[in-house]
Amino acid sequence: MEIPRLTPTQVVERLDQGEPLAFVDARSERAFEQATEQLPGSFRIAPGTPQPRVDDLPRGATVITYCT
Repeated sequence: MEIPRLTPTQVVERLDQGEPLAFVDARSERAFEQATEQLPGSFRIAPGTPQPRVDDLPRGATVITYCT
């Protein structure tokens, strides 16, 4: 399965069109702790999480992961 990459502009276009999106913050623990900004409403699933809580993600939403 190929996972497409989206530019920030494409994400904004999808939001403007009303597409339901779920943002997943996939930064490492260190990067997350050092971050000065977080995306409000995003879900935190760190790399290597043994059993990520994917059931918490909204059904029918396109999942967009981001990291640094």
